[in-house]
Amino acid sequence: MVRTYLILFFEILIAILLALELVYVPTVLSSDFLGRVLVYVSVASGLFFLRKENQYALKRQYLKISNLFLIGFIIVHFQIYLDYVLGGYPDFGFDVMINDRLVPKASLISALALVSYYIGYLFASYFKTGTNHIQVNRISTVIHSNKGVLLLMVVFLLLFLFSANWDYFNGNYGSVSVGSLADYAQESLLLSMIGYVLLFVRNERLIGRMYGNFIFYIKSLGSTFLVICGIYLFLVLISGDRGPILQFGISLFGGYVLLAKRKMKFTVVLLFIFAGATFISLLGFVREIGNGTDFWGRVDKAYTLRETSSIQSSISPSTLELAGSVRTMHAAVDYAESRGHTNGLFQVFQVISIVPGAGTVVKYFTGMENTDFKSSAFLTRHILGANPDRGLGTTVVADIFLDFGTMGAVVIFFLFAWFIRYLEVNVYSAQFFRLSTLALFFIFLSQALYIGRSTILVLFNEVVFLYVLLKVGLFVNSFLGYKKVKVSDK
Repeated sequence: MVRTYLILFFEILIAILLALELVYVPTVLSSDFLGRVLVYVSVASGLFFLRKENQYALKRQYLKISNLFLIGFIIVHFQIYLDYVLGGYPDFGFDVMINDRLVPKASLISALALVSYYIGYLFASYFKTGTNHIQVNRISTVIHSNKGVLLLMVVFLLLFLFSANWDYFNGNYGSVSVGSLADYAQESLLLSMIGYVLLFVRNERLIGRMYGNFIFYIKSLGSTFLVICGIYLFLVLISGDRGPILQFGISLFGGYVLLAKRKMKFTVVLLFIFAGATFISLLGFVREIGNGTDFWGRVDKAYTLRETSSIQSSISPSTLELAGSVRTMHAAVDYAESRGHTNGLFQVFQVISIVPGAGTVVKYFTGMENTDFKSSAFLTRHILGANPDRGLGTTVVADIFLDFGTMGAVVIFFLFAWFIRYLEVNVYSAQFFRLSTLALFFIFLSQALYIGRSTILVLFNEVVFLYVLLKVGLFVNSFLGYKKVKVSDK
């Protein structure tokens, strides 16, 4: 306990030092200054991971939302700075700084947001955010069949296959549209797949069945489910898209972690993350290669290009594309310096959009496109002009900073850390799961690596959509006559 209080004290001290640096921030980009910021970040991160975990269910539990989120966040907001300090940045052949004068300020704001997250998580760790032991006493509840969700998967897969533009599947993700109906169908299919895993995990935990082997866990999901997933993920793979593969892969692995008899070793989780990052990076190179050959020929060329590319001078070539998103953080500071903040515009729209169809209503009454209310489109236009030829995305700090400034980012990341801690404790320590809690957990876990280059509130849209699909699946169960199996206290 004393060690934790000391760590919390030093995290607060680092936050104060960063705030003072922000008051006297230089307007000249230099390796020395970025190096100093990286020292702050390294010390704060090292202290955070040296804390002693006080929740039994989370001790030596390495596959957590917080861990994946921090990996993605640090890559997005700090890898380019490390490459710059080490001298590799000039070799990349592209510029992400936008305005050199404001990069020092952007780096400090990102560092303050990160340290605020650490402080919030530490505070939440030592207030009652859940039970401190594994809950083994079941409350009266029921086991729901996943047949209804499986039927939804079949429907969405067929809709996807029959409505898709098949040229899209020749590695043309990002350059050829799959079609609006197919896009909706594949989003519904992906969330239904996650929902199926969610129900499976919930049912297995309720009856107390745990798994000691990952392969056996996969087989237990059912052959029909695996065939549907295989068809869909193969199509995603040959299109050049990466997000659905990563999101479903993490969901599947996360489900196993919740059912595993033993906690995963750190080296296994690290290998899983490294393999995923390398695979995602390779697909990124596939997209960069023009048409003129089949998909697998492009994969072969992409592998060669990756090995000979100038990005090999990066400290982490596999994650450099992800790290490039920091340009939007620089753009956000550049915009705020010249025109001020957007006073909650993006966050308010994201909250409204959580309600299905509400975004369309806003569009109807304002005459504005949905993209006008998204920081990703806003920052892309700020960087590339009114008619950009591609999207540049956003970062989680840029999205909040645009609306609320530095103090807003500090407060929101503190609260976000508290929420993540609450979610982790109440899922890993529970025998019984509410569907809503599991929907929150699976969406935030599956997207944790990407939150750094996305936004926080947009994930709640997926949570609501997933929850609605689960409820529809349960209604289908009732319609088809699949009975609920009651599990009572024993």
